[in-house]
Amino acid sequence: MKKLKKQSKERRNLVAELAKLPIRARLVCRRLNVSTVDSFLKITEDDVCGLKNAGNETWKNIRRLQKKLKRQKKQRR
Repeated sequence: MKKLKKQSKERRNLVAELAKLPIRARLVCRRLNVSTVDSFLKITEDDVCGLKNAGNETWKNIRRLQKKLKRQKKQRR
């Protein structure tokens, strides 16, 4: 039960953080079926730049958020 609560809290946090991204970056996450923090952290530059209407600036936005989430994840440990 605790794992389920942790996952749902993590999911809410991810949704809140994704809402801060520009629309193109959010669309990339939707196209890549991102549903967890771990799946978001696994996105690569090739994944992003391989999609239509997504380029270097979109990748920079996603990468910035990945770094932030990794820092937060380390602090919780």
